[in-house]
Amino acid sequence: MWYWDLLVDEELAVVQPQAIPKIPSANIGNSSHIIPLVLHSLFLILLALNFVVENSVVV
Repeated sequence: MWYWDLLVDEELAVVQPQAIPKIPSANIGNSSHIIPLVLHSLFLILLALNFVVENSVVV
């Protein structure tokens, strides 16, 4: 879950060295953190759809 946040924080490491442990919800105002949150949500939705499809095929 922290993979995308670490990628973003590496870009901001020079300006904000303490940016790694930040909570994603606290950075919604920052446009650079909107894309990782969207990717997280899309990934979770795809996992849920995959789970539902696999179970429906078995039944």
